[in-house]
Amino acid sequence: MRSSGGWEHISLVRHLGDHQKSDERILGDSDFVEAVLGGAQERLDSASLYLEKGMDIDWLSQMVAELLRIDPAAIWKEGKMAETVLGRSLLCYWAVRELGMTAEAVSKLLCLTESGVIRAKQRGERLAAENGWSLK
Repeated sequence: MRSSGGWEHISLVRHLGDHQKSDERILGDSDFVEAVLGGAQERLDSASLYLEKGMDIDWLSQMVAELLRIDPAAIWKEGKMAETVLGRSLLCYWAVRELGMTAEAVSKLLCLTESGVIRAKQRGERLAAENGWSLK
């Protein structure tokens, strides 16, 4: 409201028929807010498509296991064995990025802290980029 010139300016602009896109959670001008909300909607649409096709976290763990040629159970194990770390890293990356899961939700499934999931996600992103791996 303050960045728009206060209530008087907002009511004058509305009276003239000019509407600005805004969201109280996002600071910025109308174009910036639209860009942020558009990106969020794009990720939401992508996640919805995966989930509609039954592509959930269990499906994702199978895909990661096939890609890395490891036992799917290794992804769910606790520990720091190389195959477990790689599998969890990719799982965290794609679960958050593609399935739209929160770090909190993934942390509960993998018995990790949220910061552990975020670090694993970053490792998974690098791993996917280095090898050209994508779910799409």
